[in-house]
Amino acid sequence: IERLADRLRSHLNEIDVLRVPRSRMKVELVQSGPAAEGKTRRDVVDPEHLDDRAADHKVPVVPLSTGTNNAFSIMVEATVAGAACGHLATGRCRLDDVARMAKVVRVTPRGADLPDDLALVDAVAVDDPYVGSFELFDPATLRVAVVTRAEPTAVGFAGVAGLVEPVGPDEDGGLLLRFGPVADCDRVVRGPTAPGHYDDLGLVEVRRLAEGEEVVVSGPLLLAFDGERKRRLVAGEEVVLAIRRDGPRVVDVAAVMSRAAADGAYLR
Repeated sequence: IERLADRLRSHLNEIDVLRVPRSRMKVELVQSGPAAEGKTRRDVVDPEHLDDRAADHKVPVVPLSTGTNNAFSIMVEATVAGAACGHLATGRCRLDDVARMAKVVRVTPRGADLPDDLALVDAVAVDDPYVGSFELFDPATLRVAVVTRAEPTAVGFAGVAGLVEPVGPDEDGGLLLRFGPVADCDRVVRGPTAPGHYDDLGLVEVRRLAEGEEVVVSGPLLLAFDGERKRRLVAGEEVVLAIRRDGPRVVDVAAVMSRAAADGAYLR
């Protein structure tokens, strides 16, 4: 970060590096002086994992995977991703031309003194009395999954859903899956629930969800967001799951770099 700051000082008079919890790094690049008149402040975020505070549609993100929290990552080489961030921060291209708001699953409690929450890719209800390891699930305990994307090339519940009915991140709405015992279901999907691990999952219901369509989940159940067990619902508590396109603005790195190349940014 310090080396980056040194190299950018010829373009930006003020650089703030904000240290935030949970391994999220936020670099704020602020132009000032006569050359910056009419230009707005630009924030670039490179998150390992995003939560409700970071899923702000005003903040553009290039979500690289920097560890095992890779539910919302894009596959792009880090050097090129950094260059794209630089082009955005210095105003070489308009954010509206190269970024689109992501879909998220909004989680709204009913009859429970709990805060709102969200999932970036999938919200899953599990009939399991223990939070446990925060990772793997027993297929027999799965009850409901709401996914914003269903991709046959992914791992996890988005990958499982993608083997049943693909839904891309740029398509409207998402997918609802209700699970049951394999022996009792007419449809069974064998999918990658975790890296290197496939399971048979019985399907009771699979259907498309429109944006804003509500799915009510009642306790007692355990809720998991993006692969991590997060919240327990006791008997009498409910949450409403709904897919909305009001998440973070995800930068299209390829679009940024194509515009930079077309403008001759790398020619000397």
